[in-house]
Formats: sequence, structure tokens, C-alpha cells
Amino acid sequence: RNGMEVNLWDITSCSKMWSAKSPRANNVGIFTKPWFTAGTFLCKDDHRKIVAGTNNHQVRLYDTASQRRPVVSVDFRESPIKAVAGDPDGHTVYIGTGTGDLASFDMRTG
Repeated sequence: RNGMEVNLWDITSCSKMWSAKSPRANNVGIFTKPWFTAGTFLCKDDHRKIVAGTNNHQVRLYDTASQRRPVVSVDFRESPIKAVAGDPDGHTVYIGTGTGDLASFDMRTG
């Protein structure tokens, strides 16, 4: 088993509501084991969209109403993503890496 990247829990009932599946293997058949390092909800009023940062320098958008694999996955530089924050506009995220790089992404387009 390759492991789960993101799990969404209902803390009032202590039950798992949703689990993400890791992205498929790349075009040469190599699977990168998940290493979730940061996360946030894309919009504070809609908890169906989750943005995750990984140790493998990726920013991934999950839509729990749509599917279990990421709907958007963006590589950023070569350093682990250490911080992810959503903008109040509901589609922009700000990320920070372990080497101090900062960026913003429109998660509608990557």
C-alpha cells in the first residue's frame, strides 16, 4: 500500500469523512510516496477544497466533492513546501518553502 496523503476527519464523531488517493505513477512508472507537509482549506466557507503542500515540492488541490486524487498538482522549485495559506478570494494560495521561496498560485489554473 502506498499510503494516504490527506484524510478529513469529523472531530465531533471521531470518524473519517474522506481520504485522498495519491497521484498516479509518472510517465516512467515511478510512484512518489506521499509526504504531506502543510495544508489549508482553499476557502474558509467551503471545506470541500483542500490545498496540500508536499515534501516533494508540490502544491496539490483536492476537491472532496469530486474525486480522491488531486484535481490540480503544481511543482514549485526543488524545496519542500513548508507553509500553505488561502487567500480570502477563494482561489489563490500562498506557499513558502524550506529555503525561503514564496509564491502565489491561482488554483483554478495552476
